[in-house]
Amino acid sequence: IQNVPDWNKVPRKPFYRPGRGQKPPANSSSQSQQATHQQIPPSNSNNFPQRMPVLFEGGNFENILSKIKAFDKELSSQPDMASFSLSSGEIILVESAFAKVMQTSRYHVSNFTSKEYDVVDKLLTWPPKNLFPVLDFLRLMVLHPEASRHWINSGFITKVITAGLKKEGSHPANVMLTFRFVSNLFMLPSVRTKITNYQEEILEKITDCFADANKNTKLTLSTTLLNFAVLYLTEPNEQGITQSISVINEALTSDGNDDESTFRLLVALGTMIYFSKERQSLSQDIGLTDTLQPLLKSTNPKIATCASELL
Repeated sequence: IQNVPDWNKVPRKPFYRPGRGQKPPANSSSQSQQATHQQIPPSNSNNFPQRMPVLFEGGNFENILSKIKAFDKELSSQPDMASFSLSSGEIILVESAFAKVMQTSRYHVSNFTSKEYDVVDKLLTWPPKNLFPVLDFLRLMVLHPEASRHWINSGFITKVITAGLKKEGSHPANVMLTFRFVSNLFMLPSVRTKITNYQEEILEKITDCFADANKNTKLTLSTTLLNFAVLYLTEPNEQGITQSISVINEALTSDGNDDESTFRLLVALGTMIYFSKERQSLSQDIGLTDTLQPLLKSTNPKIATCASELL
């Protein structure tokens, strides 16, 4: 599809580990960096723990907005779909929300109106085949602190997951963009701590989606699991950790994993278990030793090293 951003080329936040000789990204929020000052047990590994969430930033706003408008025109021309289309006033609200998301230097003073949130809700009711530019915009809008704080305290997160993961008539990018939205929720510590309210739902959906996912979607799902590990590092939740370890074990045995997805899964696992004998024992009980053994022979040195550190 010509007018859709190439998600392979969208800039992503570097996979950064404080204290490992790397400089933090220039645009890292101060609130995100505050999480690194929590009391975190020391590690002898160069691969884990991961202290900062990994985000999916950047995008072609013009293309995303253009595609939303094109789909809106398409819907308005179909009598049975006209109710999903936007009025001229609602189009203006969408444009206003886009403008606020684009102006990152004004995030500290900009807010969204209730009408702007309402029109976003309406966009989320679009048919699955038309939903991908909406999900792509939500992925970016949730990086605005005011939007993420607003949505984490409402039922909107579940709405996005439900709409984005509908299978019948959906676009192939919907699953990937849904979980990139979820991954970006982890940016602010004040929001991150509330994601535990959704952890069971999100982790179950990752399990459902991983086996059949394409390369880009598996990278996104692996990143979401990694961000849960970052959350649990400062906000321990044994139920979520147990479920995450089980999901990671299943994901590591999935066919078609690329090296980066595998590496992020291993770092997520290491971040959750490296300082806890109980969690290490749990990992052995569910068969992770058998899962990790073949990875010792990986031709990718960082995967082999990470697997070795986990055994």
